[in-house]
Amino acid sequence: MKAATDVYKVGAPLPPYQKFNSALAESAAALLPHGRAPLSEISTQRKMNAGGRWTNWDNSVAPYMIEPMNATQSRRFESLVFVGPARCS
Repeated sequence: MKAATDVYKVGAPLPPYQKFNSALAESAAALLPHGRAPLSEISTQRKMNAGGRWTNWDNSVAPYMIEPMNATQSRRFESLVFVGPARCS
């Protein structure tokens, strides 16, 4: 297959069709699932609104939430119930 840097030039003939087997082999990698990572690790890369400003999630602020976050991705459990205080101040 030609590199992405190859540019079609006006008037040049189009490239031939690609064989089905080779096209399927090249595109099959896009169908593979992404690697699994615990939610507590991924959440540190996401932004959240905390008191009117956007900041990264910090597991050290609420360490008791790490286990329930990771349990939500578990295939062992159908559901998760977290019982805790509504507000701490």
